[in-house]
Amino acid sequence: MREKTILLTILVAFIALGFSGQDVYAQGQIIGQVIDARGNPVGGVDVAIQQIVRGDRPYTAQTETDRGGLFEFNRVPAGNYVIMARSDAGCARAEIEVQDREVTRIRLQLEGRGGDDRAVGAVVGIVQAPNGDPFGGAVVTLQHLDRNRGRHGRMLRTESDRRGMFYFVDIPVGNYIVTATVRGGIARARLEVIADQRNRVRLVLQRIERGDRGGRGLPPGRYFRE
Repeated sequence: MREKTILLTILVAFIALGFSGQDVYAQGQIIGQVIDARGNPVGGVDVAIQQIVRGDRPYTAQTETDRGGLFEFNRVPAGNYVIMARSDAGCARAEIEVQDREVTRIRLQLEGRGGDDRAVGAVVGIVQAPNGDPFGGAVVTLQHLDRNRGRHGRMLRTESDRRGMFYFVDIPVGNYIVTATVRGGIARARLEVIADQRNRVRLVLQRIERGDRGGRGLPPGRYFRE
């Protein structure tokens, strides 16, 4: 009887910790639809969210609309976000607020090139280990190569997901250096961003010599265009 009482007490304690954890990590949901200029739903559109924070590692996520133009993001940390949609039909951008345990609904209407004359594209990439397996949690930076000034321009930053995938949306055309860094590994590649295209890049991590910083200490950036 005493053993059953002890087990019951432990079980109740774990349940209490589980509920308290939900309160600490406030999360919400985003449900939306992407439509064209005539109001028709558009499928196959890349949709990305970027948390607006002062830190150097904001929450980011990416998905794609279904045939009905619908998309959703689950378990999104509460806060303010920039949400962006991009396809061959045009672009859309808005700011939203996600609240704890609530559903945020939004409709994004595509406009040609995001409603202005900027020539921009998207960057879609994957980070892989030396054996070819996807590598999640790598810090990925995108830095414009400013040939006119002979130096690198502003740096943007994100992190690869569990599938090793990473995304940069609404990026001005030009030549860039893409770098993935982890503890003890690094990968770099040059990439030309072409307007209105998904510019793809693959980064395979390589071993680095002892004493090499491996890209650590790079200044933080933001992966969406301000």
